Amino acid sequence: MHGILLKNLMTEFIKTYPLFSELHKMTITERNQQLFDLRKQLDQKKMEMAWIETQIMAVNSQYDRENRDTPLFDEMFGG
Repeated sequence: MHGILLKNLMTEFIKTYPLFSELHKMTITERNQQLFDLRKQLDQKKMEMAWIETQIMAVNSQYDRENRDTPLFDEMFGG
């Protein structure tokens, strides 16, 4: 019962107050600035992902070098 009442109140609240985009039309400059900022963020995240992938490869490479002569069974079960 309370969930339905809360949903109805939220729906009425949302209907009562217009969104910012309805009050202000975006200009081409604002659009371009937002797209620039988002692309910049995306490039930064791509660089972070590339660094993480490099670290993963380094960890795997180190493990392979250090355990080249150790059979997996012996490593897992101390054989």
